[in-house]
Amino acid sequence: MLTIKKNGLKVSGKSCLTVHPNVLLDEGDVEEVDLLLLTVKAYDTENILHELKPYIGDAVLLTLQNGIGNLEAIRSVLPETKIFLGITTHGVTFVAPGHVHHAGIGTTKIGDPSAPPGPFINQIAENFTSCGIETAVAKDILREVWLKAVINASINPLTALLGVKNGELLEPQLLEVCRRVCKEAAEVSKHYGFEYEEPFRAVLEVIRHTAENKSSMLQDVEKGRKTEAEAILGSLVRAGAQKGISTPLLSFLYRAVLRYEHLSSKVH
Repeated sequence: MLTIKKNGLKVSGKSCLTVHPNVLLDEGDVEEVDLLLLTVKAYDTENILHELKPYIGDAVLLTLQNGIGNLEAIRSVLPETKIFLGITTHGVTFVAPGHVHHAGIGTTKIGDPSAPPGPFINQIAENFTSCGIETAVAKDILREVWLKAVINASINPLTALLGVKNGELLEPQLLEVCRRVCKEAAEVSKHYGFEYEEPFRAVLEVIRHTAENKSSMLQDVEKGRKTEAEAILGSLVRAGAQKGISTPLLSFLYRAVLRYEHLSSKVH
């Protein structure tokens, strides 16, 4: 944050720009907030919200996080706060403090999980779009969140375990594994009321559009950091178990990523 405050935030790749946001280094400097964007790792959700709770007031919270269960985690800390959900399939790689590489253009969708779209959420989408992040308002954002979870589960763990960029999953044998993982994940989502006609087509689209990107899970294991295996894989495994659905591939990937995460943290 100090680097961004001093030099700005540089974005290279598909987007090339340097911006100079108003960076606050102390929560006590926060004044009235209209909209809070939550983009931390899923496992940090509750901790960061407890820290920010005194400053949120009447602000609307928009979460743009991976996995299933973020809405429930937020509500457990902020039961009275208005919450919007969002997903994005843009591919971004961390280069250095204050510098990210935009490796793949994707889509961004936001929505209100508890009511039809209103003026404020439409205004947020318009503001994002005017800044170059084309954003649509989804009528059923929970459906989009579950589809993003299916996509993430199909791509991220394989790239992390193999140490490859997204595009390398297009190799025929790897793509077949990817397809089978997608089928398992989509079967879980179907039992929660979210059925997709061709979910693997959505997976393929993301792989192709973000071919040069390193998934967030791969970036995490490379740096010896905790991954979002719980939110991306564990959530689907547990959801499947609650409905009596067998998820052998998801379960294997979940355990394998956790083990790899443990080993990589020791190396670093």
